[in-house]
Amino acid sequence: MSIAAARSLGESVLACTVPEIMFSTADRWGSFQALADATASLVIDQNCVGFMGLLDGAVDIAYERDLLLPDAAAIVPILQSAGIAVTDHDGHPMSFDAAARDGEYLLMAAHRDLHDHAVAVHRQGVPRWHNRFQETGPAKLGYARKVN
Repeated sequence: MSIAAARSLGESVLACTVPEIMFSTADRWGSFQALADATASLVIDQNCVGFMGLLDGAVDIAYERDLLLPDAAAIVPILQSAGIAVTDHDGHPMSFDAAARDGEYLLMAAHRDLHDHAVAVHRQGVPRWHNRFQETGPAKLGYARKVN
């Protein structure tokens, strides 16, 4: 199985669990916000379903935090065998050492160019003055579905 080239970052669909519970600091939120703002749409409440959306093209990027080791170990080889780039949030290869997984995020994209662009945007984050975490706090952000 091989995945066709996905859309550009600005045309892509980002899937994740619930951002308000995934990010507890302004810096973590700012990195996610930068990525979410750069995509065409954000679909939440996906959990592992978002990863499977990479396989049929419904999702271009799946972003998750704190996956349990058994979940990551089961899903990563499936995605990689389909040609999907799978790394931590800094673009480093996945490690299946329980100690290495503590607090780690996953960032997954359907093809390498999109993945590399997403990692770069994530690393840059947003300026503090633009970070919505500081304005309302994580529980009140209302980051449900982005509509352009």
